[in-house]
Amino acid sequence: MQHEEFAGWFKDHVMELERENGTGSIDEDIRWLARGPLQVATRHRAFNIRGYRFRPKRYDKVTQNSGVVLIAKTSSYTSARDKNPILGDVMYFGRIVDIIELDYYRKFSVVLFKCECVDPTEGKGVQIDKYGCRLVNFSHQINTGKKGSDEPFVFANQVDQVFYVDDHLYQGWSIALKIKPRDEFELGEEWNDVETEPYHVSKFLELFDISHQKQTWRRRDIEGDTVDAPKVSPDESVPDEIVPQ
Repeated sequence: MQHEEFAGWFKDHVMELERENGTGSIDEDIRWLARGPLQVATRHRAFNIRGYRFRPKRYDKVTQNSGVVLIAKTSSYTSARDKNPILGDVMYFGRIVDIIELDYYRKFSVVLFKCECVDPTEGKGVQIDKYGCRLVNFSHQINTGKKGSDEPFVFANQVDQVFYVDDHLYQGWSIALKIKPRDEFELGEEWNDVETEPYHVSKFLELFDISHQKQTWRRRDIEGDTVDAPKVSPDESVPDEIVPQ
């Protein structure tokens, strides 16, 4: 419920504060964040950050650049009746399935990794073998997006990169090996400054399996004029680059 209603509540709350105290009382970044991003998002096939080069798993062929690991503060319960959860660090392993950049009206942008994440429960999705290697099993996943409370997205600057190697002793399990950031190697050369490789403008809302019957375009950051929409012949089609709201 919180995942579904927070964005609307946040927008209404910020607008109410603006009406009561004026726009100058709200930090500009907070104001644009409350508006929400543009309905057009960019999907990237590669993204460089913090010395790592990330790609979605569909591009893993000769090289592997989709593996990620994230350490997050998580509340742990001993049972369903436990009323005193313990807050601790939990290590989450996953693979990138999409790299998406949200544009907040050209004021700033946010890059998100959509990941398939392994269940961090010891013995279910992760385990340590007798040699001390960390093993993961992608047949046990969480945050698959099937439930409203699932959250498969992480910020690009939150993750480190890992490499998965099939474990031949334990069928279905892979060994997770941490990758050293590129900028920590002394290669005697300067790394490319280019941060992204634009792939194409994607139908962002389709990533969440949401369909819309009507298509409208409207900028909300400036005042505009009302004009008559041109008539479109039934034989004409909308280009793939145009994303409906």
